Amino acid sequence: MFYIFEGGTHILDNTQNQHEFISCRDYTKQRKQDMKNLISVIIPTYKRSEKLENAINSIKKQTYENYEIIIVDDNNPDTDDRKNTEKFMKRYANDEKIRYIKMPKNGGGAAARNYGIKHAKGDYIAFLDDDDEYLETKLEVQLKFMLDNKLDASFMNEVVLDENGHLRYRKDYKNFNKDK
Repeated sequence: MFYIFEGGTHILDNTQNQHEFISCRDYTKQRKQDMKNLISVIIPTYKRSEKLENAINSIKKQTYENYEIIIVDDNNPDTDDRKNTEKFMKRYANDEKIRYIKMPKNGGGAAARNYGIKHAKGDYIAFLDDDDEYLETKLEVQLKFMLDNKLDASFMNEVVLDENGHLRYRKDYKNFNKDK
């Protein structure tokens, strides 16, 4: 998370509990450079079209704005689940950042993700399950971490909430970069 100090002269990078001051000019330059990277967010869906809205909205609220959303419908053709998903996705027909693609037949989560990758245009790939949501800074923080550390792949900590929004558990992963 970035905090702008009085007068807008410095920003505190507190994303990894490090306190690093950078000038606003350098931050703006870095942010513009980072925004050039398109992130393809792939959301496979199967029998849960009613869950998609929260997942999609969590991406649309991102602080990082250069993304595309690829909804991969993994329902079998001619099923009510496919029809429900098609009906739901019509509301996004004019949204240029969202693409809806359909698997020829149900293949499972891994096959749906791979199908999404084949259709992705992004420099980076991110996955989101249809019943999950991203925190608002997820894409920005993760991409910055990857660029700063010259990583090809990464994953984030996990926070699981119950249906009432109460914390069930949190899993903090260690930095596995051997060079650090």
